[in-house]
Amino acid sequence: MELEKVLELKQALVQSLLKKLKDARAIAEKEKIILCLIDNFKDQMILPSIVDEIKLSPLSESHAFYLYACAEYSLEECENYFDLWIDIVCLGNFHSSVNAGIILVNLPEPFEFEEDQVVEAQKKLMEVFKKDASLDKKDIVQEVLNLFD
Repeated sequence: MELEKVLELKQALVQSLLKKLKDARAIAEKEKIILCLIDNFKDQMILPSIVDEIKLSPLSESHAFYLYACAEYSLEECENYFDLWIDIVCLGNFHSSVNAGIILVNLPEPFEFEEDQVVEAQKKLMEVFKKDASLDKKDIVQEVLNLFD
């Protein structure tokens, strides 16, 4: 096979799996497709598709898996979703908050964010730290806050 044909086949496979992901209703099926994608392919549409699943999923329990998948796929690309990860640390359930926090504390340095973005993130995190977080969640909130020192 020529290289062009192989690349076209790869692209077709990724597109087919992304369509199946979008159409799938069962969380277990979505997880299986995502694992197949992150274990076998590198494509610019994979991470945005996983992030879409996070945004569309009403079940916060599934967010923990999607966050794990994002981190496994590419921490470098995760930097583009900084605000989303902060929101999940602040508003997610324990497991989702921890996984989003793990993404944030493991972003490759140097990371560059707008000053107002950082100020807003610190404000949200401090609010959670002061009033809403369980003791367990406070630990991850503190870890993320330490990024800005």
